[in-house]
Amino acid sequence: MRSRIVLTLTLGILAAALIAPPTHATEEIRTSRPCTTTKGIALDVAAAAKMLLPPTRGKKPRPVGQARAQALADSLVSGADPCTDPPSEYAMTVAADIQALLDEGDLEAARELIRYYVESLLPYEPDPEPVDPEPGISTRAVGRAAVCEGFEKHELTPPEEIGVALELGRLAQLVGDEDIAAMAVAEAQSRTQKWVQSGAEGQATSIGDWLGLARMAMILGLDDDVTAPLVDKARGVAEQAYQAYNVIPCRTTPQKLDCFFKSAMTLSLIGSDKITESRISDDVESAIETVKKVKQGKKPRCGIEKYAFRMKFENTTENGETLSFDTGRVVFTVKDGKITSSDTGPLILSSVKNLGCWADYGDGWFKEGSANVTGGRFPYAVSGTDDGETLTLILAHSGMWKVTSNGGTGGGGIMGCDLLVKMAEVFLNIFPELLNQGIPLPAGAADYEEADSGFELHRPTGQQLPWSSFFEFRMLEPKR
Repeated sequence: MRSRIVLTLTLGILAAALIAPPTHATEEIRTSRPCTTTKGIALDVAAAAKMLLPPTRGKKPRPVGQARAQALADSLVSGADPCTDPPSEYAMTVAADIQALLDEGDLEAARELIRYYVESLLPYEPDPEPVDPEPGISTRAVGRAAVCEGFEKHELTPPEEIGVALELGRLAQLVGDEDIAAMAVAEAQSRTQKWVQSGAEGQATSIGDWLGLARMAMILGLDDDVTAPLVDKARGVAEQAYQAYNVIPCRTTPQKLDCFFKSAMTLSLIGSDKITESRISDDVESAIETVKKVKQGKKPRCGIEKYAFRMKFENTTENGETLSFDTGRVVFTVKDGKITSSDTGPLILSSVKNLGCWADYGDGWFKEGSANVTGGRFPYAVSGTDDGETLTLILAHSGMWKVTSNGGTGGGGIMGCDLLVKMAEVFLNIFPELLNQGIPLPAGAADYEEADSGFELHRPTGQQLPWSSFFEFRMLEPKR
């Protein structure tokens, strides 16, 4: 018997769940819907070309230039294209079966086979995004990675059925069946939309990953409601990279400076309401002066630094309550490689009651029982280290969520709530435990902020439940 059981205890964007789940297009399809090359991602190459870079031989800063700005733009928007990428083996097999009927002159049989293949495509639901409780930019690697953080490019392979559906659409057009062609195209677009909106099933993390997904959505004829949020994701990663690499002069390195200029160019390409062109211009001018001092051997020594930090998550439950995690604002000092502070918190973990423990055995969801999540207020002791590149902030505490089953029709057995509450407790306490292990922060960053929000589908009830996250790290002293 196939079964799915989910306890609706969530934080961020992922529920604690236990689930046992039940071409290449030729030129004909490219010149009709959905494949199109008439739209593209609007990148401001001219603005990026005007940005200044440190002088090489002369004494004056030099502009980026059109060629370099265009090269960066092209590298960021490249990605998968089911309309021109080589077909999969399965797509070729499907096409060969249909072509064999056409070669025999049996047009009606070819139409029926195309329809059969289109209707036989299994429903597609992307896997949920993986848990990543750390900030979007991996600050441990800032200044050390071979590739600037936020600029890694991953090979994101779309679901095979998208290319198959496009090939079936082409063949349907070939045999004059516009209805089945439209059905195949709609199937390809639907699968593409789900895949890109899932961030390639959680694999997309970099600027280029998100812009590549936006480009693919545009190629498949999806509208701005789909593509704009993908570009926003890319913009968010670019803003994070800019903030992480925009450090005070005593903290900088040649690699950090190179990555800063690259992130500044990228923001000029994409645009940002958060980090304005005038601020970019001022920061670039300051960075150019830093480059000159570093070359002259006049890099300043670091003194005492003071920072403020806060991390908060909120998730609305099916009952309308809020499950939240909040460190509060922590002010700490960095001196001689150590982090100290008199702040003691507390860490606040909220409590919620009677969350449903839902099950689906193949004939719809029903409630097997319920569970309570109990939090509290937990003082912490602030400590940590500074290795020159990364600040590791530790908020040592004893806080954790307790998840308890109220029982129910499942009898509290393995198919009831007991197993799931254990899983939920482990998942939820990843976040408090992260504070004990240490949060990596970019040393010397003037300000670093991430704020995100959205909705998560609660499948048993069909509700769209809001969630939000907030991460803030600011330098208080010395003033920039």
